[in-house]
Amino acid sequence: MKKLILISILFLGNFAYCQDYPKVIVVDGDTVFVFLKEQAKKMTTWDVEKNFCLELLSNCDSHISTLDSLLSLKEQGLIVYKQKDIVYQSTLKTLKELNYMFSEENLLLEKQVKKEKRKGLFNTVIGVVITFLVTFLFSK
Repeated sequence: MKKLILISILFLGNFAYCQDYPKVIVVDGDTVFVFLKEQAKKMTTWDVEKNFCLELLSNCDSHISTLDSLLSLKEQGLIVYKQKDIVYQSTLKTLKELNYMFSEENLLLEKQVKKEKRKGLFNTVIGVVITFLVTFLFSK
């Protein structure tokens, strides 16, 4: 029983001693931190992971910056295309108005041409009739 108590005290002492890490030791006026191997490995892992995350963050920041500049270029292009579309729509509207005006003018000109053709035909018929009458009258 005494052995069990002694082992328990030694175990608890060792356990308490191990829990005091990291220890701070002063050597020649310099402060030194002493860690267990597992603690040092864990800290190294954290440092590697931190550096990896910082590198990823830097890459993400540069990627975001690139995408932002690309987006602004696309927005400028979109503004140019919108302006071109406005010009196109106004040109299309003007062309439709001109087409309507020319179709109306074309109808008026066609009516005038028909009128002139009838007038020309009428004048030709009158000329033939008068020529026929004059020839008939002078030939007797």
